[in-house]
Amino acid sequence: MTAGRRLLRLLRLARLRKDLFGATVNAAEAFFSRTTDIPPLTLYVLQTAYEFSVLVNFVACAFVYVAHLEGYENSWLASVEDLGSRLDEFETYVAAVYFATATVSTVGFGDVSATTTAERIVATLSMTLGATYYAYLVGSVATLVERFGAAHGRRAAFREKMVELGRF
Repeated sequence: MTAGRRLLRLLRLARLRKDLFGATVNAAEAFFSRTTDIPPLTLYVLQTAYEFSVLVNFVACAFVYVAHLEGYENSWLASVEDLGSRLDEFETYVAAVYFATATVSTVGFGDVSATTTAERIVATLSMTLGATYYAYLVGSVATLVERFGAAHGRRAAFREKMVELGRF
């Protein structure tokens, strides 16, 4: 299978997310709440982990694809290879996931870095994508805390009213 076909198959995963989880978080919660006994907060954590793994997988594949186009000996993979021996496909993927996770999470340990212009462009886009994802994640968590906090406040007010009604 050619690298172009692999990239197209990878891009189809973005559609899988929409098909699997629906257009919004609420649609996903509604679907899984009807079919399973998993609490909504657990579903949210699982969905977030899935989204992060798809993002890291996409970036890792992009790094491997660019390394393939630029030549492995001139790419970031050259710093990962042991004493000039070529890595097999699994080791290459693990190294790419490691590099992608460090890049997307903006940790960047420095042991692996982009060496060509194309790799630097992909790394820059990955860092921007990672920062955008984390901003979305923080906003979603804030909304979730607000929603559960408001629900807790309504339940407490209801309990107080019931106590007052019982005293009457």
